[in-house]
Amino acid sequence: RDIDVTVEPLLHVSFEDADPIDLMDVQALIATSRNGLRALKLAGHLDAARSLPVFTVGSGTAAEARALGFQ
Repeated sequence: RDIDVTVEPLLHVSFEDADPIDLMDVQALIATSRNGLRALKLAGHLDAARSLPVFTVGSGTAAEARALGFQ
């Protein structure tokens, strides 16, 4: 059919200049994407976050959580 296809990402995730994360008094985490979990890692909060229960919205996010050391 001689159709040219161009693939362009519509979203660029940036973790720069993020607001600080305060985990004080947090009882659990809800991860709606893998990027949310990656943001915890890049912000240096992963060790504190691992002690919390984490609820994920999908199997890919759950796999990322396990890879980052969440139980």
